[in-house]
Parts: sequence; C-alpha cells; structure tokens
Amino acid sequence: MQKRFLRYINNADSGVLLWETAKENTSVLFLDCWVGIEGVLAVSSYPRLGEKLWKNAWAETYSENETTFYDNVIITSPYRDIDKTNHHFVSMPGVLAFCFYLGSYTILFVCMFLFGISASLIEKLVFYLG
Repeated sequence: MQKRFLRYINNADSGVLLWETAKENTSVLFLDCWVGIEGVLAVSSYPRLGEKLWKNAWAETYSENETTFYDNVIITSPYRDIDKTNHHFVSMPGVLAFCFYLGSYTILFVCMFLFGISASLIEKLVFYLG
C-alpha cells in the first residue's frame, strides 16, 4: 500500500490532483467546520459562570423528552419550544466550553492538559495493542 501511495505522489499529473483535493478539503475545514466555537462563545459570554453552574451541569440527568442543561440555561435554544415527544434534540457545548463553566482560565488549562495527556495515552495504548 505504501508503494502505491508513493507512486501516486511522484506522478506529476496526480500531484496536481492531490494538491487540488487538499485545497478543496482545507477550505471546507476553515469555512464549515468551526464545530464548538459557538459553544465557546456562548459559555464565555454567559454572565453567571462559576461553581454553581458547574455543579448544576454535572447534576444533569438524561431525559428523553427534555432539552439539555446547555439548551435550557446557557443558550437561547431553537429546540425549547419544539414538541419533543417524537424527536430528541440535543445541543452540546464541547469539552473546551464545558471546562470553562467555572469561569477560570487555570481550571480550563488544567482540564485541557489532562484531556490531552489522556488522549495521548489512549493513542499510545492503541499503537502498542495494534
């Protein structure tokens, strides 16, 4: 498989195709894939960040006919007034935004550092097991 890939890259015609494909995919990434930025903006602009918000978020339990804590408290959700008996709608803030519920940049840094270390350890484990 690796030889086929290297042959593909070394071919001048396919190199142009490869560049065009990469350019298309990258532009889509920058334009359409800002997943999570809305959550970060919503949480960072929420006026009542703190320990109470953090504890209430952790106390949330799953309910099939209700929207999430994030939908009900942090954002003006389009799903609040929709009939939830047939469909279950969920908005999530993302890890970065959730870690900022306390409003502390120090806690945010520690959470993201631990998340990164955990992801790295999982990757190493998968590498060694694979």
